[in-house]
Amino acid sequence: MPETGLLKGDEMYNETAYEYLGVASNAIVQAINCLTREEERLIKEQEESAVIRTRKQLDRLYVSRDEISAVMEEQKRVAQ
Repeated sequence: MPETGLLKGDEMYNETAYEYLGVASNAIVQAINCLTREEERLIKEQEESAVIRTRKQLDRLYVSRDEISAVMEEQKRVAQ
């Protein structure tokens, strides 16, 4: 089949389209990587925040336990 201008143009179009698709594909991969890193960062922040919240709650419980123990000791002393 003889080469025509149209065929040559189609080949050029296909090569250009292929290049654009490659660029778009690379951009999508970069966006996925960026979002994955952001997701990992947010998960880590949430884990750290959860640890802090849990620690605060534990501290409050320890204080409450100590206060109750002190009251119970005082009641024992008064009862004797």
